Amino acid sequence: MGKKAKERIKLVTDKFKDMSLDALLITDIRNVKYLTKFSGSSGFLLLTGDRAIFVTDFRYKTQAEEEVSGLELRIEKEKLPDNIEKLVKELNIKTMGIEANALSFNHYKKISEKLNGVELIPTTDIIESLRIVKGDEEISSIKKAIEIAEGSFNSILDILRPGMIEKDIALTLEYEMRKRGSGPVPFDIIVASGERSALPHATSSSKPLEEGDLLIIDWGAEADGYFCDITRTFIIGNNPPSPPFTKGEAGGLSDKRKIYEAVLNAQTEAIRNVKPGMTFSGLDAVARDFIKDAGYGEYFGHGLGHGIGLSVHEAPHISWQGEEVLKEGMVFTIEPGIYIPGFGGVRIEDMVLVRGNGVEVLTHLPKELIL
Repeated sequence: MGKKAKERIKLVTDKFKDMSLDALLITDIRNVKYLTKFSGSSGFLLLTGDRAIFVTDFRYKTQAEEEVSGLELRIEKEKLPDNIEKLVKELNIKTMGIEANALSFNHYKKISEKLNGVELIPTTDIIESLRIVKGDEEISSIKKAIEIAEGSFNSILDILRPGMIEKDIALTLEYEMRKRGSGPVPFDIIVASGERSALPHATSSSKPLEEGDLLIIDWGAEADGYFCDITRTFIIGNNPPSPPFTKGEAGGLSDKRKIYEAVLNAQTEAIRNVKPGMTFSGLDAVARDFIKDAGYGEYFGHGLGHGIGLSVHEAPHISWQGEEVLKEGMVFTIEPGIYIPGFGGVRIEDMVLVRGNGVEVLTHLPKELIL
């Protein structure tokens, strides 16, 4: 077992005594990867105080033998509940933790029926809490994903013009990322223009870009199982509608620029305040108060950012509800936005890494408003 894997597994098993566990069943494939480096899509890990057993099936035999070292590796033919029953009896397990957020109710029911007399204890965030702080290898993979995403984005800038279809932009961007080495993209790329840019999680549509549209593009790439997440906003063309923004009505360039600058300045202030010890809610308030003071407070309704790593949305969750504090090694997005129904929206999203002396901005694309 590699040194890093051994250290991570020990951090998990050290919690068994306080939780009265004989073992922990790990079925979330992202947590399996974190502890074993297995990059396949099917398998589980069973930890006891002194053993770590990884189970997968024949499809992943060669892959598991290459990627998983230092653990007991078993290639089984049976279904998940049957494999678990066999191991529990072999190891004489009486209390077993399960990942409440990962194990389906159907599997839980079948396992509990087979393990008569074994206490199943729901657990949450045992491994996710370890994943919050990233190590050097993880940061390197995230930076690789960012390099793929940013290079791909720069390659499609020339197609952003009136008449281009939202879906075509998304497909072209995904193609460019896959061509540069990205695995499956972490989420459906968002390309939303005009009034649709006021939808924070819009899906790319068949709408063509029109002169004067606000255009939001939100995308991410993958490298070594780790993800990135970036958003930029543009104005299409040079002759947007002339009426100024009033609630629910179309607006001209001056208002769009004002909204863009409010978001950009809010994000800049938030990034400047990233440092160990800052509360999540305190950081969120920096951007939220700035947008409120600019007159758009009612149009910023989501949290400031989210952690990113093996999942595109993971802890830490930077919002007005979070009283935890930033720690060195945390990686998360900072993405304030203003979304005005019937008018359009602006979001600017970058990824940051908390360093001991402040912050390292991991994303590098320019943020000047582009027409």
